[in-house]
Amino acid sequence: MKQSNKPSIRRWLMAGLAITLMGAFFAFGPQACSTSSTAQEPGDTTPTEEFCGWSTEGYCESDMDCVVSGCSSEVCQSTRESEYNTICQWRDCYDPEPYQLHCGCVNSACQWGNGST
Repeated sequence: MKQSNKPSIRRWLMAGLAITLMGAFFAFGPQACSTSSTAQEPGDTTPTEEFCGWSTEGYCESDMDCVVSGCSSEVCQSTRESEYNTICQWRDCYDPEPYQLHCGCVNSACQWGNGST
């Protein structure tokens, strides 16, 4: 009985699965959970870079109309908008607390700010 040199369907499926898993690892692997590597002195809460969250500037009448969204809580948006899905890569500059910012309604637009309406 002569053995075929053609790869079997099973071998092709396994190779495809391996390539897919490797691609997923490189796309969503350890770097997807990375943090900023900026060094700070212990106890220093001063931001080392500018705030990098963003706002949709969706319509609002009060702070209650605004919510924080995005996988890393970096988006300030209106409750009237569909929730924004962003990649899950944390950066220290997404944290509004060191910048004394909050998501709220400013001039009828949801945005990061340091005051109240």
